[in-house]
Amino acid sequence: VEVSPDKNGVYYSQFFPHVGCKVFYHAFGRSLGSDTMLLGGEYRGEKLGEIDGIDVHVTDNGHYLVMNIGRGVPAKREDILLKDLRMADASIVPLVYGYDSRFHEMNLGENFYVDTDFGAPNHRVLKAEIGQKAEDWKTIIPEAKDVIEGVSIVGGKMFVLRLHDVK
Repeated sequence: VEVSPDKNGVYYSQFFPHVGCKVFYHAFGRSLGSDTMLLGGEYRGEKLGEIDGIDVHVTDNGHYLVMNIGRGVPAKREDILLKDLRMADASIVPLVYGYDSRFHEMNLGENFYVDTDFGAPNHRVLKAEIGQKAEDWKTIIPEAKDVIEGVSIVGGKMFVLRLHDVK
């Protein structure tokens, strides 16, 4: 559950047995039955599977609703969809879609970054550009011998946790 930037409601993902996850917006003071479905069933003609999980959050600047779709258990493919919350009827657009790889999104201001195993089994960090293919994104932290276990952005700086000499 993620509170909307205007504090008038929440965004949430709900699992439905034998159907899968759907994303909704709930306005405070209204019945749950009047919630608006933002995503569910399919996206771009591709069915969302019944075991595909969807996680939602709002970027720190309140500009975007981010929907992370983990396809399968464990997820072998992760899609990231965005909705610009500054425009009332903004479409949901892909940041990452259709790659058989894992992506973890991070946001700093208007910039998006991803920690990914796309083309890098030990992971790397890319600057993700809306509307561009992942192949065209700039590498910020390249893959190395030591596996990237996690990446955080704190105080405008990127911190990377790598695994070294693990047996």
